Amino acid sequence: LIEYINFNEEFRFIFRSFDQNINQELYWSLKGPKGMEQNNHAIKWKASEPDYVFYTVLLTDQIDTTEFNGMLYVNDIPKIISTPPQYIKLGDTLNHIIVVEDINKKSAFNIQEQNDHIYYLETSPEEMVLQKNELTWIPKPEDIGPHQIKVTATDGLSSAEQTFTLYVNDQPKIISGNELKIQPGDTLHHFIQAQDANPLASLAYGINSDINTMTLNGKTGEIFWAPKETDVGTHQIKVSVSDGFDLSKDVQTINILVYKNPQFDFEALPEAYAGNEYSYILKAHNMFLKTIPE
Repeated sequence: LIEYINFNEEFRFIFRSFDQNINQELYWSLKGPKGMEQNNHAIKWKASEPDYVFYTVLLTDQIDTTEFNGMLYVNDIPKIISTPPQYIKLGDTLNHIIVVEDINKKSAFNIQEQNDHIYYLETSPEEMVLQKNELTWIPKPEDIGPHQIKVTATDGLSSAEQTFTLYVNDQPKIISGNELKIQPGDTLHHFIQAQDANPLASLAYGINSDINTMTLNGKTGEIFWAPKETDVGTHQIKVSVSDGFDLSKDVQTINILVYKNPQFDFEALPEAYAGNEYSYILKAHNMFLKTIPE
């Protein structure tokens, strides 16, 4: 006969005896684990050792002796200690290992077997699979959004539960062009456009640029810049969009050409006379002051 008790709980038991001899004095004694106490025919013990514990209670009238051999199974209630994921990016595969803490080494039902746990998936999205203690799932576009998940682990005596919300997130993607042109003196107004399948996603925009006079509205994604003559040439900046989830952002490199139209190298054409052949070579230069044609 096995009695079950939880780890760190107190075990108490009162023995009853019978002796046909009238007024016979009886003597009790105990052999048990460390910390088990006996007071006459009562024993108590704080369960400080896991697994199987054995004890013997002896009763004697100093002529005959009888003994009772008892067995306890001290069960450590399993605890799920693994941290569940909070979100998964659409296109990724969920592989989550459920880790259980349990100091029991032996099975509560067979002293020859090792302690083991059974796992159940109580609540989950469709097609999520629990094999042994591993959750596996490949979310689809229609799964975007929050999902409630509940898993249970049991050793056959006690159970541990874990409930969490898993959010399937669609990473935003920048879809606006990345080749821009502007002339000195004009003002650049460029909106970073992004797609995100999450209907409630709040997008935030960022910029990495060496141009001190360029600004970005982090909420609308609009870039402002008024280049000057000294800015003529090619510039490169990096912009990003995020929906607030870790590592869930898209980055785009934008090339900006600040240009000036070619200019002629004369203010007016020379005079021409009637009856005479006219010949004049036109000359011009580009924004880099190079002759056109070279």
